Amino acid sequence: MVAFVLRRAFDTDIDETAKRQSKVAFLTGMDTRLDSSISSMRDSWGIIMSADDELATFYEEFARALESRDPDRLSQFYTDDAVFFSNGTAPVIGREQIGHLFQGPTATKKTTFEVGAVLEDGDLVVDVGNILHDGVRVARFVGVYRRQVDGSLKMAVDVPMKDLSVI
Repeated sequence: MVAFVLRRAFDTDIDETAKRQSKVAFLTGMDTRLDSSISSMRDSWGIIMSADDELATFYEEFARALESRDPDRLSQFYTDDAVFFSNGTAPVIGREQIGHLFQGPTATKKTTFEVGAVLEDGDLVVDVGNILHDGVRVARFVGVYRRQVDGSLKMAVDVPMKDLSVI
């Protein structure tokens, strides 16, 4: 019975993420020195995720936290020394201060994030992606992520930018 439940949970998990995870490899005695496009992030099933897939998961979780408007929850996505840049304002430095930027009333539109051009080098991952409101691109962003000791990513630099092509 336990094996069936675990297998069913595994199948469901894979079904939900299969479309997004195109660069997945199982750790079944495979040489772990894989192609450079594969990051060291492993999910709870021992699956290696590409940086693109890892960021897509990060953005899904970040979007849910953003909906909550909980500064403590949002600050957990940033490094202690993170920097948030926004046009016309001074940079905001530090995870707690950045978390408080997102306080306020619940947004009227659903915000999501799209992985764009990704560059990975050592413990840093850079993404130039899109910000969408109700599925429509409204802005772009540059995010610089630092890999943590546990293998997870946290945002070190966050730079949202207006997308002049949609104005």
